[in-house]
Amino acid sequence: MPSLHRLPVELLDEVLRASANFATLRLAILSYKRFYLIYKAHPEIIERCVLENSLGPEVLDAALRSIRIPAWMPTCHHTNIRDIVEIVCTDFHENKMVKQRITDAEWSLLFDRALVCDELEVVYSRWYKDRLTDRKSLLTPAERKAFRMTIHRLWLLSSFAGKDSIVLDAVRDRAVRQELFYDSYSSQDVYNQHSVVGWMVELVEECLAPTEYTFSEFTRMKCIVGSPDAVHAIYDTPEQACAILQHIEGLVDADHRGWQDDIRHILQDREVLSPNAPEGELPSEIVPLVVLPEASVLACSHCHTRRGVRLWNDTNWEHIPRQYRLETLSEWLKGDLRNNVHERQLLLHFFGIPDLYWRDSPEYTHRQEHADAKALLKPAPDDMTVPRVLRELCELPAFVDTDEHVAYLQQNEFRGVTASDLLCKRCLGEMVEARLWVWWLIVKELSFKELSVPGQATSEDCRYGLDCRKQTSDPDHVFRFNHVCLNAWPELKRQKKREERRKLEEATRASRGSDHCTDDGHDRGALSKDTDHAALTRTSAPTSMGRRHSQ
Repeated sequence: MPSLHRLPVELLDEVLRASANFATLRLAILSYKRFYLIYKAHPEIIERCVLENSLGPEVLDAALRSIRIPAWMPTCHHTNIRDIVEIVCTDFHENKMVKQRITDAEWSLLFDRALVCDELEVVYSRWYKDRLTDRKSLLTPAERKAFRMTIHRLWLLSSFAGKDSIVLDAVRDRAVRQELFYDSYSSQDVYNQHSVVGWMVELVEECLAPTEYTFSEFTRMKCIVGSPDAVHAIYDTPEQACAILQHIEGLVDADHRGWQDDIRHILQDREVLSPNAPEGELPSEIVPLVVLPEASVLACSHCHTRRGVRLWNDTNWEHIPRQYRLETLSEWLKGDLRNNVHERQLLLHFFGIPDLYWRDSPEYTHRQEHADAKALLKPAPDDMTVPRVLRELCELPAFVDTDEHVAYLQQNEFRGVTASDLLCKRCLGEMVEARLWVWWLIVKELSFKELSVPGQATSEDCRYGLDCRKQTSDPDHVFRFNHVCLNAWPELKRQKKREERRKLEEATRASRGSDHCTDDGHDRGALSKDTDHAALTRTSAPTSMGRRHSQ
């Protein structure tokens, strides 16, 4: 870099401050020693300049407003909602924010929120723009700006609905919400806000395991009240989703629809939407935040429906819905097997995870003291991940060696599925449920080191298999019988009926044979009497004649 060597330090400093984003700054300081030394001299100043460049003036205004209004509210002494609305909409107008000096505390919060916003943007890009989005957002500059402004404005909305809000009761009224918040933004901005809230709801619900769906009540309001911080925390630590949702305080129960009807009323008040417009219809000037790419023509290989970019195969299994985790895979065991305490604990033990979703019954714990199957089960390899499990599920037919399981996989609707086949969320879940129990059976057979303890892998199959209702209520039954098998009761019933028919037919044939023998005996007896009578007649006839003749 001979030309850079000739530049003065002051100019190199300006070059670093002009970096468009932190990725560019990092590349610069790691590739040139003078850049690195300048950065180390005053990193805070350079980072603030780069953050300002990365956000842009409009996003920075929205971000500062979402920080300053919550900071002002505890100091507000006004009790009249009209006065508060006037101050918020005038003194804290978005266009006035960047003109004021940014404090150190505000810079710190800006950095934290910029990180959250960037990570949510990557997820949003993967959701709507390109399913192969990895660590970098693929949104266009215009889409990126709209998304970031929306996220920061939702932080502001959450401050009005949170437990520390001075307008907590007032914002229950749609008219107050409109004056306090919505009137500051265009119709497109309001649409973007509700569109992103809807996406947040889907994102949060995809982080919940099936057994946690009971915590999804008022999810939309909780996303609004909890702010993008709560949504990001749930996505980052999905195993803590329920705890995070439960600890959100504020207007979480204000509206079971989560203020979803606000957008329609606002558009009608602004006379851009007809009062008679069908539910969900939007005016032509309102456009989606993200323009779907050509890849949206892709369809699920199983159900053939078009899901935009919400499709998965081995190229993006790393980013399947967060509800698919090693600790939650037991929720996709087929039938009542998912409620089998014994099998759940074995599967979780195989993955090296404690069972967080089930509390052992005393009877089952007592059973374990006598024979612990975990001691016989080899743990999973260190590199065991959900994508690896999905790959093995797709390759399962190659490892099945029993006629029963081969027939099951061939008759299943997902026969022939491969790792490269695109599946939508619904079909992916159905495929996992259809094959996971067979995979687990094979894993157990390969993992048990010594099968000397009765009642474990060598136990007799339960006749009801996966569908046995005793799996949740009878620990002794669960321990004595293997339930990782198909329900054999229908076939046993058919065999029983066939056996009963066979015995009935044999009895019928035997009865008919006996009757035939009796009839033959009667016929032979009658024939014998007739024969004897004829013989007697022939013998006595000459005597009679002779006797007559002798007279």
